[in-house]
Amino acid sequence: MGKKPDMNPSLNPSQPTGPVLRCPDEAELYRTVFAEGFECKAISDNGVIVDVNDATLRAFGYTRAELIGARLVDLVAPESRPAVSAVVASNRAALNELPFIRKDGSRFDAEAQGRAFMLGGKLLRLTGLHDLTERRSSAASLHDQQIKLGLAMQMARLGHWELDLAAQRFTFDDNFLRLLGTSVEQEGGRSMAADVYASRFIPPEEMSLVGQEIAAALATTDPNYQRQVEHNFCRADGSMCVMLVNIAIVKDATGRTIRTFGINQDITQRRQDEEQRARLEDQLQHTQKMEALGTLAGGIAHDFNNILTGLLGHLQLAAMDLSAEHPARNSLQEAATAGWRARDLVARILAFGRRSPHDRLALPLGPVVQEALQLLRASLPATIEIATNVAPDLPPVLCDSAQIPPGIDEPRHQRRLCHERPSRRAGRYARTRPAFAHAVQAPSPSAARPCRPAGRARHRHRHR
Repeated sequence: MGKKPDMNPSLNPSQPTGPVLRCPDEAELYRTVFAEGFECKAISDNGVIVDVNDATLRAFGYTRAELIGARLVDLVAPESRPAVSAVVASNRAALNELPFIRKDGSRFDAEAQGRAFMLGGKLLRLTGLHDLTERRSSAASLHDQQIKLGLAMQMARLGHWELDLAAQRFTFDDNFLRLLGTSVEQEGGRSMAADVYASRFIPPEEMSLVGQEIAAALATTDPNYQRQVEHNFCRADGSMCVMLVNIAIVKDATGRTIRTFGINQDITQRRQDEEQRARLEDQLQHTQKMEALGTLAGGIAHDFNNILTGLLGHLQLAAMDLSAEHPARNSLQEAATAGWRARDLVARILAFGRRSPHDRLALPLGPVVQEALQLLRASLPATIEIATNVAPDLPPVLCDSAQIPPGIDEPRHQRRLCHERPSRRAGRYARTRPAFAHAVQAPSPSAARPCRPAGRARHRHRHR
C-alpha cells in the first residue's frame, strides 16, 4: 500500500513548489512588527524609556521625542509608582492592572505586563499595555443590563429556575426565591434538593400535576419542547399563591433529557383581579336586571295609579251622596283608607323604578308606625299576636312616610320561620325591631334629645 500523499504539500519544506520568500532584513521585519503593533509597547533601560511604538504614542498623546529618555514610572498614576519602581528595579516579570496618566492629565486603566530580555549583551525591559477602558465599559454596560433585567423581572414577578435531573437539584435566581417568600441568605444558597423543594413549596394536591409535567418532559422526543402550566404554590410563610410555570428542556447528544429550566410568574394578584371582575360583572348584570324590573314596575304602577285615582274619586262621590249617619259610610271610609294605602304603595314602586328622590317631612312616628302595623297585621296569620310599645313623647323626625312600613315589616326568613317552624312550647316569642334607615332628627326645639326608636313590634306566636 503506497504512502498517503500530503494533503497540503505547500507546508512541507521537503517538497518545494516554488522559490522560498525570505525577508532580506530580519531586524527590519521585527522593527516593523514592534512599531506597527496593535497594543502599547515600550523598551526601557534601568527604568528609562529607550523606544516606544506608535500605539503608545496614540494612547498617551506624547510625541516620540517627549517619551524617549523619560522615566517609565512617570506614565503611571502617582499612587502606583512605588510598586512599579520596585518591580522595574528588580527586573521581575509582572502582570498587573494599573492606572496610567495621559499627557492631558486624564486617566485610564490598563493591564501591564513586563519582562527583562538581553540585547547585545545589555539587559533591557519590554513592557506591554492593554487598555482596559473598552473592557471595563462593556463590563459596566453588561452589569447595568443585568440590573435592569433583574428589576424588570422583579416588577413582572418573574423568577428563573433550573433542575438537574441527574442530581435532582434545583437552582434558583434571587427573584424566584423572592416569589417564594425567602432569600439566598435564609436558604444558604441558590441550590436546593428537588424533594426538599417539593415538600416545602408544592401543596400535596398539586403533586400529581407536577409529577405528570416532569414525566412528560422526560418522555418527549422534541428538543424544542415547551410547556405552560398553572398551579398553586406555598410560600415560606405558609400563604398560598398561584404560579404560571413555563417549562423548557435540554437534551444531550443521545436525545436524553438532562435538564429542565423555565420561568415562573406569580399571577396571584391577576387571579384575584379576575375573580373581582367576575363579581363586578355579576353585580352589573343584577343591577341591569333590577333597572329593567324597576322600569317595568314603574309602568305598571303608573297604570295602577290611574285606576286608583278613579276608585278614590268615586268613593269620595259616594260618600258625598250618603248622610253622616248612613251605615255604609264607615265601609266607604275603610275602602278609601285602603285606597290611599295602595296609592302609597304605588308611590314606593314608582320611587324604586324611577330612582326619584324621597319626600322627607317632619312627622310624628307614632301614627305612622300604627298604620304600618295595621298593614303588617293583614299579612300575618291569626296565630301571630302583635304587641306594640310606642313612647308617647317621641320627637318628630325628618322621614319619608312611605319608607317606614318596610322597616317595620319583619325579615322574610323570620316570617317563613313563624309560618313553617312554629315553637312547640306555648309562650315562646319571635321579636323584631323596626329599623329606620332614612330617619333623621327634625330641626325643631322639641328635637333636642337624641332620636330613639319609634317603637318596638313584638310578634307573639300562639299554638292552638
